[in-house]
Amino acid sequence: MVIDVDGDKAVVMSVPITSAAPRDEYDIEVFDWAEIPLNHISTARISKTIVIPVSDFLKKLGKVSDDDWDNITDLLMQYMEHYGIE
Repeated sequence: MVIDVDGDKAVVMSVPITSAAPRDEYDIEVFDWAEIPLNHISTARISKTIVIPVSDFLKKLGKVSDDDWDNITDLLMQYMEHYGIE
């Protein structure tokens, strides 16, 4: 999710996806993991989201489905609201 653009520089919020099972209320299953494509059932770890420059990405590995995107961003907004992050 691109959150800021300043000239040629952009930063994104990066939500890590792992093969581990959900551990808390801010972990959410990625339902369409095979379409990304990933090799296994996966979990998005909302609480581990970080902001990084686009230039730090080496390559695009895949794309989450629209349904998974909606689920992840909805939970991210809940997380940010709960912790007072603007």
